[in-house]
Amino acid sequence: VSLLQSRLAGRAIEEPLRKARIEELQSTVQQAEPSNQRVARDSAMLSRESAKLEAKILELNEANLKLADKHREERVLATEKQNKLRILGKRERELAKHLDFISSSLNEASAVAAARDGKEPTDFTRLPGLCVSKLVGRQP
Repeated sequence: VSLLQSRLAGRAIEEPLRKARIEELQSTVQQAEPSNQRVARDSAMLSRESAKLEAKILELNEANLKLADKHREERVLATEKQNKLRILGKRERELAKHLDFISSSLNEASAVAAARDGKEPTDFTRLPGLCVSKLVGRQP
């Protein structure tokens, strides 16, 4: 019986210590829970932000692809226009040579006819309203 009484006395001493230890552990857990909640909330917020950024990246990639296609089309169009301009420039130079040859031939024929008839020769490079020498690129 004395053994049981000593155990009961020991239990009376140990019980408040156990309760204090349990309360201490529970308060630690409760303090840890808000930080766990904060970590969970921060984690959820970061995952939402990363999802938003990924969506924005996809959107920007699509816009970039559209711009690349448009740029390619415009570059092809510009190349075609440059080729047309080059061809027109060649034609213009060729026509200027023909026009110069024709005006020179007409000037020679006019000089021969004027010498034969005793009249003043006509200068076909300077016609009224049309200056052929400017068209062929020669200034007198």
